[in-house]
Amino acid sequence: MSLRSTTAQQPFSYNLNLIPLQTALDSSPLPDSPNSRFSFAWSRPFALDQQLQLSFTNADNQITAQAKVTNCAASDNDYLLTLAFFDQAQAFQFRMLLQLSHIHRYHQQEQDQGRQLCINEAASEWISRFAESFPSLNAMT
Repeated sequence: MSLRSTTAQQPFSYNLNLIPLQTALDSSPLPDSPNSRFSFAWSRPFALDQQLQLSFTNADNQITAQAKVTNCAASDNDYLLTLAFFDQAQAFQFRMLLQLSHIHRYHQQEQDQGRQLCINEAASEWISRFAESFPSLNAMT
């Protein structure tokens, strides 16, 4: 189960298990106050106040972010994990990864229903239908 922000069009389920994200413990110093907080479903627990280095790599890009665990609670088969981000650009990139995971899931759901569309068509449809209601960085605190 994951934290949901329900909208009239689509409930947004922030599930990091949908993204091939790597995590590593991090001990580098962080600023005192975070810019943004996000809550997700994650497959494993982390300790409160643990610092993480998150990274996502594909053929074209590598995105990394430092975050601090501010909450971790068992929830059904997953853990509800809240991370604090200290860099606004990293938080924005992470939010974009979440949107991409929703686009890919939308694409798969449409194909499962028998629709033949490429990922670019699915992205265009998802953006026109759901992007406006996707929570902003400020709404994800």
